[in-house]
Amino acid sequence: MKNKILYTFLTIFTIVSLTGCNNEPDYVKNQETKGLCVATECIKQIEITDTVEEINKIVGFDGELIDEEYNTYSWKLSDNSELEVTYYSSDESYIKIYIEEDNFKNDKVNLDKYDDIEKDLNDGIELKYEDFVNRIGAEGILVEKTPYSKEYLWVNKDGGYLNATFQNSSGNCSFVSGWF
Repeated sequence: MKNKILYTFLTIFTIVSLTGCNNEPDYVKNQETKGLCVATECIKQIEITDTVEEINKIVGFDGELIDEEYNTYSWKLSDNSELEVTYYSSDESYIKIYIEEDNFKNDKVNLDKYDDIEKDLNDGIELKYEDFVNRIGAEGILVEKTPYSKEYLWVNKDGGYLNATFQNSSGNCSFVSGWF
């Protein structure tokens, strides 16, 4: 009986270890960082009301003031990713990540519905982030947060992309662009 329990435990442990039980997207595993988080995960953790000191703690090192006029800070997370936060004259920030899109190619992203999405938006149909996920076939990558909106990026296996901006107040898409 003890052996049966041990074998059952080992089997479950092996399956969990091989399949992975976290929800971390594949592209996160392939990113490098010199901070505590990769750019695509850092932006999710940072709130627009966070101070530079709070962001330094999240990222794991101090940001560099790159523009005194607009109070803009930069964290170079790797050779191909950067986090930038601008406060302008406010306590609320504009947060953006710069990433190499090729690193985020996703076989699940299908941009065939781009024309339908654009037509629906032009016709005044309200589309939320979930509508995009359903039509495109995958979650987007959060690339910008502002007091007013969030912008997501989808990249297909061929390097084609779609960017969409969603308003914080309504959740509706207000702008879409792409190339494929």
